[in-house]
Order: sequence, then structure tokens, then C-alpha cells
Amino acid sequence: MACALLFASSAGAQSLVPAPPVVTRVIAACPGLSAADQRPCSGAPSTVYWDPAWPDPAAWQHELGHLFDYQVLTDADRAAFQRIIGMPGLWRPGTAAAGPAEYFAVAYSQCALHRSVKRASTLGYGYRTTPKRHQAVCELIRNTGSTAFQA
Repeated sequence: MACALLFASSAGAQSLVPAPPVVTRVIAACPGLSAADQRPCSGAPSTVYWDPAWPDPAAWQHELGHLFDYQVLTDADRAAFQRIIGMPGLWRPGTAAAGPAEYFAVAYSQCALHRSVKRASTLGYGYRTTPKRHQAVCELIRNTGSTAFQA
């Protein structure tokens, strides 16, 4: 049985970046995935399916990154992110390959949990970050979030 909990600004209470305005956390397995493939997942525009077996803060922030994308980012914001990471093309390519939307969620998670990074590294979905890229992406997220919530 699933349990839905509505979060708002408290969703990112320990985050270094703004949280999506509306977050509904459903305490249940991710629908459509087999037991072997279970992981947290999000559903547009405001739902995160969260199995309590996943206590990982990075995974939680990653899913919040998807919701921030759905609720806050504009096409211009997405284009700015793609310029920063050097990845043009479709935001959600609809293939097995990770696209900019997945990279954004990884980057959002990193910005939520780390003020800076000391060296280049490859993270989930093959997203490559550097200290300079991390700062630019985090600034984009903070600026986008603060502008969106002032409206």
C-alpha cells in the first residue's frame, strides 16, 4: 500500500539549492519496474516514488532535480544548462542513452549536496563535472530558483 506525503519548501531543507515548489513523496516502489530494478523515480510534475530501502540523500536530490526541471526550468534555462555542459540536442532523447535532462538531475543533486568540487569526475549516467562546470551549473540553478519564486 502506498502512502503519499506532500512536501513543499521543506523537501530541500538541507539543500544548497532551491527545492521544487511542490513535492509529493509516495512511499512505495517505483511503478513499472521489476523488484530487481527498483530505485527511486519521479513522475512529472511533482511526484517522487521512494522506497524506504533507499536512504541515499544523493538519490533523493536527483529526483528533486527532475521535479525542479518539470516545475521551474524554462526552455531558455535548459538551453543555458546545455551550453554549460556542451551537450546540444533533445532535452529528453527518448532512448536508452542519458540526455541532458538526466545530466541535469545529476548536476542538481551535486549542487544540492556540495558547495564545490575539487577535481573533475564522472558521476551517474556518465555526467562529467569539473570545478568550473559545477560552479556554473549551481549558479544557474540558484538564479533560476530565486527568480522563479519571486514571481
